[in-house]
Amino acid sequence: MRILFIGNSYTYYNDLPHIFEKLALDSALDVTVDSVTRGGWFLHKYLDVENEHAAKLRELVSRQHYDVCVLQEQSLAPAIGFPVFQDGVMRITQFLSSAADRFVLYATWGRKEGHPALAEHGLSTVSMMEALEESYCRIGSRIGADVAPVGRNFVSIQKALPDLELYDPDRTHPSYAGSCVAALTLYRCIFGGLPTDTGSLRLDKADLEGILELVANQRKL
Repeated sequence: MRILFIGNSYTYYNDLPHIFEKLALDSALDVTVDSVTRGGWFLHKYLDVENEHAAKLRELVSRQHYDVCVLQEQSLAPAIGFPVFQDGVMRITQFLSSAADRFVLYATWGRKEGHPALAEHGLSTVSMMEALEESYCRIGSRIGADVAPVGRNFVSIQKALPDLELYDPDRTHPSYAGSCVAALTLYRCIFGGLPTDTGSLRLDKADLEGILELVANQRKL
């Protein structure tokens, strides 16, 4: 199985594609992962013929067919600008329609309390997550894509494990633990269950057990 990740820093922080691939390989799945990422980017920028990242995407899909394509939009856009988000998703999925069999939308998290973007837009961590999730589900329903509830799992896990830090000190990017939550959530969404071997995750045993329990019980969006 070949999987392509397209996104920005929420995808490349802590090398999420590698964390995901290692979980799959250690669980005896034949999986190869590619990624195209650029910090702060919107999905529509990958269709701009003038940039190197769009060129990389075109080169990848010209020589590979993907079973799954994971799409992650700029981290604030789906919560405050649905038309731009919708346009980007519709255009990139149309572009990739012959190169990917299935699309999975990576629904990200609200920024941590204290981040200036929350006050600027009248949001809280939870309300931003809910706005993001609503937009991802809305477009997912329209294009027949699954939605991985990473942001919702952030909220559930932070509530259950308050001492586990899921955020980078900048209050927006994921910590290593946050990227592990994203990888496990995407894994369950794509494969329908949890990995059988999680030994590659450098997490405290109790924290990992708590994360796995909560991800296992995540509701389908």
